[in-house]
Amino acid sequence: MMMKKLIFSLLVSISFSPHAEIKVKRNTLITNTYNWILYPMLIPNKQPITKQKIIMSLLDTNTIVYTMIESNSDGLIEKVLINDKSQNVNIDYRKKTIHYSGIDASIELDSNNYITAILDENNEQLVSISYQGDISYNQYGEVLESTTKTSVITDDKSKINSFPKTDMNIWQSDRKVENFTPSDFKCVYLKHNEYGDWTSGYCMTDDGVKRSTFIRELEY
Repeated sequence: MMMKKLIFSLLVSISFSPHAEIKVKRNTLITNTYNWILYPMLIPNKQPITKQKIIMSLLDTNTIVYTMIESNSDGLIEKVLINDKSQNVNIDYRKKTIHYSGIDASIELDSNNYITAILDENNEQLVSISYQGDISYNQYGEVLESTTKTSVITDDKSKINSFPKTDMNIWQSDRKVENFTPSDFKCVYLKHNEYGDWTSGYCMTDDGVKRSTFIRELEY
C-alpha cells in the first residue's frame, strides 16, 4: 500500500510501470529534486528559484489549478502545494525524510543534498528513476516544448479523457493498465524571462486541440 501511494511520481501518465521514464537534458546545476518529483520542465535555467507558482486554466472544465513549489536557498525543492492536498509534498533535508499523502519515508542524500533514493520503513528503495521521453531546448538551454504520454480510459464502463492537467502536475488512477490507450500530449513554453525561465505556455493533444493554458510566477 505504501509503495502504491508513494509512487505518485511514477503515475504521471508517462508510464504505467514501476519506473517513471523521462528524458531530461541536464543543462543546470539544480536538477535532482525536480527530476525525482518529475518536474524537469520546471528546472531553473541559470539561477536558483525559491518559489514557483503555476496558475493553470483547464479549458474543457473551466477550472483553475494552482501549484506552488517552494525551494530552499540552494534551489532544492522543499514543498509542493496544489489544489488536491493529497498530492502535497514536504521534504526535510536535515531529517532526511519525505512526507506525502500521510505517508512518511526516508531519503538518501549525496554530498550536495541531492536525493539519491527514497526508502520505506524496511530501508528498501521505493522508487527508481530512468529517463526516456522528450523535452526540447533552444541553444541557450531554455525549455521550449515537452511531449508526454497520456492515456484515455477505453473500458465498457466509462470513457473518460484522463489527460494530465499538464505534465507538470500529478495524475493518479487505480484502473488497470489494460484499460488505457496511449496518446501524445504536447506542451509549449513561452515568454522566457531574463534568467531563461519560461513564464507562460499551453498544452494540447496530438490532434491539435488546446486543453490548458498556464502562467508561471517566479521568485529568486
